[in-house]
Amino acid sequence: MVAFSLTRLDWPGQGVVMGVILASFMVPYYMNIVPLYQIVSDLGLINSYWGVILPAVASPLGVFLLYQFFKDIPVEYEEAARLDGFTTFQVYTRIILPLAKPILSALALFMFVYNWNAFLWPLLVLSNETAYTLPIGLVNLYQGNIDTPGLHMAVAILGSLPLFIIYLIFQGQIVRAVQMQGATG
Repeated sequence: MVAFSLTRLDWPGQGVVMGVILASFMVPYYMNIVPLYQIVSDLGLINSYWGVILPAVASPLGVFLLYQFFKDIPVEYEEAARLDGFTTFQVYTRIILPLAKPILSALALFMFVYNWNAFLWPLLVLSNETAYTLPIGLVNLYQGNIDTPGLHMAVAILGSLPLFIIYLIFQGQIVRAVQMQGATG
């Protein structure tokens, strides 16, 4: 919704908000860890999967990708919907979001892969070993007394299998997102 409001609505401070989103790409990830940890702790999400997942949902990368996609959608679609009596919310839900399915699928895949491979943030947020994510489990396996390279490789392959399956499911959506971006831009 932020990307939609930045591309289709006129409001004061719009350029400043987009500037802050773009500037946030220049801030190293590690500088955000302490304030982000404090927020997650205040919300009571320490040692839960929600504490790992929610910070990635509001990433500036998602807003920026959607901003670029929404900017390339012709304004004529919105104008035609307005002539049919659509409100701004109806334009968003009935026109823009259906057109954005490919980019939303690609973004969901990127975020899933990023979170699946994350190491530092889950290590900080999760303290229960049964809740550890796969990368933390792999490191614990390497640090254990088991010195079998074959076992390590088997676990790494099994760990990448869900990523491969998810990619196969979303492959068509990713191709459509790239094609749409090239066709509208």
